[in-house]
Amino acid sequence: MLDAHIAGFTPPHEGLNGDRGLPASLVDLIRAVMTVGRPSRRAPFVPWITAPPAPPDPLITRLYTAAYHALLLLAHVTRGSSGLRMRESSRQLDGQAKGPIAFHIGMGCAKLFAERELGVPTLHHAGALIEAGVLVLAAGGKRGDLVGWDAQQRWHVIEAKGRSSGGNIAGALAEAKAQASNVRLRDRDTGGLLNPSTASGCVSDLSRHPLGLHVNDPDGEDTAEGTEYIVYPEGAARTYYELGRAILELRQGDLVREPIPGLDDEYVRVSTLPGTRIDVGIHDDVFAALRDEAINWWAFSASFTERWRPRWELLLDRRRTVFDESLTWSIGLDGYFVRTSDFG
Repeated sequence: MLDAHIAGFTPPHEGLNGDRGLPASLVDLIRAVMTVGRPSRRAPFVPWITAPPAPPDPLITRLYTAAYHALLLLAHVTRGSSGLRMRESSRQLDGQAKGPIAFHIGMGCAKLFAERELGVPTLHHAGALIEAGVLVLAAGGKRGDLVGWDAQQRWHVIEAKGRSSGGNIAGALAEAKAQASNVRLRDRDTGGLLNPSTASGCVSDLSRHPLGLHVNDPDGEDTAEGTEYIVYPEGAARTYYELGRAILELRQGDLVREPIPGLDDEYVRVSTLPGTRIDVGIHDDVFAALRDEAINWWAFSASFTERWRPRWELLLDRRRTVFDESLTWSIGLDGYFVRTSDFG
C-alpha cells in the first residue's frame, strides 16, 4: 500500500483527485522498478532520423540490471503493518547512499501510479529511449523523466522524484510539475505535435509509513520554451519490450509455460533471473510478438492493452483480498509478471 495524494487532474481524469491508499505490494514495486527502464548518461544523438541506432547493451547486462533493481528493493523496502516502508537499516545510510535508492523507488512508484490510475502500461525512462534511438531531445535543457502511452495511443509524461528524508515535499512537487508541464512531443514521421494527455509531477516520500506518493497534473503552458522531444512511436514500443527480448534470446531453453492463476485460458512464459530466486514472466501474447520479426509494436501495444486490461483488472480485484505475497505474481498491464520467494 502507498499513501497517495493526487490533485490537479482535469477531465477525463478528474476522478483521480483525492487522498487514498494505492494498493501496491513489494513485488509490485519490484516489477515497476525492473520494467521502467534505466537512465542513460550517454550523450544524446539524432537516431533513426539521420543515423542508425546505437548498438544495444549486451542482453545479459539487461538481465543483470533487472536483477540488481529487484535485489535493491528487497534490501531496502519491507512490508509494515499499514503498507510499504523503508527498512530501519536503510534509514541509517548517509545521504549519498540514499540517493540512488530514492531515485529508483521514485521511478517505480510513478510507474505504478501510471499503470493503476491512468491505464498506462508502458511508462519508460526517457534516457533509455534516447539511448535506443527512438527519442530525441530536440530543444530545451531539462528533460522529463518518464514517457508512455495508453491503449488509445495517447501520450503521458511524468517527472518523478524520490525524497528519502521527507523535507520540502511541496517544493519538490512544484519543481516536478513545472518540468512536466513544459514537455512537448513531436512525431518523427508526421512532424505533428503529440500533446500529452497528462503531464504530471510525482514525488515519493520515503520517510513515511506507508511510503507517501504525491502527484499533481498541472495545466501545461503553450509556449515556445520548454523541452521538446521528437519521438518514433513504433521504435518506442519496441524498445519497451527489450527486457522480454533479452529473456527470450538468452533463456529460451529455460522458459516454462504456466497458466495465469485465476485465468485458465491465459498463459505466461517464465524464467528465473540469473543468480536470484526472482522469476520474470512474459504473457503469451507478448512472447508471440517477440518472436514475430514483422510485428508492428505500436499497433500491438495498443491492441494487447485493450484486450488484456479487463482481465488484468479482474485479477487485481481478486488480489486485494490476498496479503501473502510469497510466490504470488505481480501482474503488469504491460504483460510482464514478477514473483519471488526472497522475503525476510
